[in-house]
Formats: sequence, structure tokens, C-alpha cells
Amino acid sequence: MAEVALSLLLLTGAGLLIKSLDELHRVDKGFDETNILTMNVPLSESKYSEEGVWQAFQTELWQRVQALPGVEFAATSNTLPLGRSGWETGIAPEGVDPRDRDNRASVLNMIVHTEYFDVMSIPIISGRGFTLADDASSPPVAVVDETLAERYWPGENPIGKRITMEWDMDDQPSLSEGDVPVYRTVVGVAKHVRHYELQEPSRIEIYRPMLQANDTWGFSPFLITKTATDPTSLAQAVRDEITSMDADQPVLLVRTMTDVVESQVATFSAMRGLLVIFGALALVLAAIGIYGVMSYSVAQRVREIGIRVALGAQAGQVRWLMSKQGLRLALAGLALGLVGSLAVTQALQGLLFGVRAAEPATMVSVSVILLAVTLLATYVPAARATRVDPGTVLREE
Repeated sequence: MAEVALSLLLLTGAGLLIKSLDELHRVDKGFDETNILTMNVPLSESKYSEEGVWQAFQTELWQRVQALPGVEFAATSNTLPLGRSGWETGIAPEGVDPRDRDNRASVLNMIVHTEYFDVMSIPIISGRGFTLADDASSPPVAVVDETLAERYWPGENPIGKRITMEWDMDDQPSLSEGDVPVYRTVVGVAKHVRHYELQEPSRIEIYRPMLQANDTWGFSPFLITKTATDPTSLAQAVRDEITSMDADQPVLLVRTMTDVVESQVATFSAMRGLLVIFGALALVLAAIGIYGVMSYSVAQRVREIGIRVALGAQAGQVRWLMSKQGLRLALAGLALGLVGSLAVTQALQGLLFGVRAAEPATMVSVSVILLAVTLLATYVPAARATRVDPGTVLREE
């Protein structure tokens, strides 16, 4: 009974985690990680201390990588979705006093190259993405995600609306009365991206063009490349282009976007694997235990079985007689296991995604598996009982 109950508990936990992992892989991330190579290219603060030099490096790097055979799109950004980091700032729509902190919402602040949406396959729901014309000499623009648009302009067309997240500051190191908010015009609405984790939607998101980075230009950018084939096959070619531009330039965190996504569920996958292994071992031990109990029972009741056969009992009747004991124990174990599973799986709720802790389908499936194992484990000793020679048993009696 204990073996069956523990097997049910472990297999139920494993089943729930497997379903959760499947749901995580199916969740709409807002982007497509297929065939994307990423790397961090942190420029030296001393060598690229001026915005013009910094921007020139980014532009030339993009042009060189874009021209490589096998590259479909290339872009740079200040951070990566699911990369375990993000930039956040406060924003306010036009018509709301941005100086009042209560009016400012925290937003995920993305600074990206013009082809970023193409590289990441992030749909532009309305309006447009960025172009090379969106540079420092043109009016400030922004692309917002659908959640931001719905928050500030529900039921309205957000294209042409304005929002502020920057200030044209005077010489004071902090915000003062003389500072003027810089408003950006919304030119597009993008699909919401799960940036921090797959399990939960991110904060509202806003995108700024790289060429309009303004006072936030000196960050450590990520180079993101969309390839037609295996992205790792182009890693060295991209490295070579960077080295040819600056022999001392380091390149860090070279990995595919698929690796970035998988790192989000690595711990979850490891725990699932352990539960599957322990659940399988518990299932084997339960089968061995039930087989041992049934074998012992048959040995103890061999005289009774002989008499029953001598009196005309059929083989099927004898098998059922012997199997009932194992099935009763298994059913009792299942009942205990179900009660325990309802309690223990609640502790897993924080690890589950898209499934409930009390998932009837999983519990029923595991119970059916355990019953099948029980029937198999009881069949061999029960079948052996039908081969008892009543004459030999009676002579011994």
C-alpha cells in the first residue's frame, strides 16, 4: 500500500511538471527564437567615449554582419528577451504631469536597431517599425507594445499619440524646474513580449530607435543575428568582422536565442527529470513489492488452492481469487496516494504553469498506470496458483 501510494505521489508530480513544461514551450512569447545568434559586444568607455564614435561603430558593425552570407537580418539592442536583465524607466502620456511620480508608470525600456523586429519576428500590430530615417536629426519616435497602448489609449488609435520618458535637462545633476520633458510620437504598436520569464507577462514595453538613444547611448549592446541556417555556424564569421573593426574588442555571451529560452526552464527540466526517474523507480519497486506479497500469499494458501481445484474450481476463478488481494491493497494505496497527492502537489503550484495542482486527467492517468502494473504483478503468482496439482497437495495433507 505504501509503495503504491508513494508511486502515485511521485508520478503525479512528474506528470504535472511534464505538462507544465509542455505548456511553457507552447506559450506565446511574442517572438520567435529560431535561428538567432546573440552575443554581447561591450565597447570600451575610454575608446568609445563620444556618442558619434559609438554610433559609428554600431552602424558599421550592423552593415558588415548584414552583408555576411547566410544572414537574413541583423540588429543591436540594449537587452535580450528572457536574458535575465532589463532596463526600466518611468513614462507618462501627453496630458499628464510627468513630474508627479504617481502619474509615471514603470516601463521596460528597449533601445533597438531598425531591424530588431525583423530579427526577433515580433509582429507590428499597427503602424510601422523603425527606419534609418529615425535618427538624431528627426523628431523623436517610439514603438509601444499592445499592453501599453491598451493602458493609456483604450479603444483609441495610439498612432500619433505622444509619451515622455526623457528630459531635456539643464546643467543640474538632478531633475529641476527648468527641465523640459521630451515627448516621443508613437509610430507603431508591437506585440507584447515576455521579457523576464516565460511564466508571466512582462511590464508594459516601449522601444526607442538606436539612432535616437540620446543620453543613454553608452550601453553594452547585444548583437542579434537572424540566419538562414544553423546560427552557430556563423559565430566565427561574426567574430572576425568585429575583430577586423577593433582587434581588442571582446565578445561575450555567444549563444543562440534557443539557448536563452531553454535556460529559462533548465531548473524546471532538471526537477522534472529527477521526478520521472524517482517515479519510475517507485513504480518498479511497487511492482516488485506486489509480486512478492502475492507470491508469499500463494505459497501460504497452496493447500486451499489444491482443495478448490479438486472440487472443480476453474483456472480463471483461482486467478481472480489470488488477484483480489493484490488489487485490494493497490486500491487502498491509490486512495492514500490521491489524498497525499492533493496535499503535496499544492507545494508544486509555484512551479506549475498552465495546469492546476489538482489535475484530474493526470491523476486518473497515473492511477490507471499503477493499476495496470498491479495487475501485471499479480498475474504471474495468480497464474502459478492454477498449476497446483490437487493430488499432490491432498497427499501431503
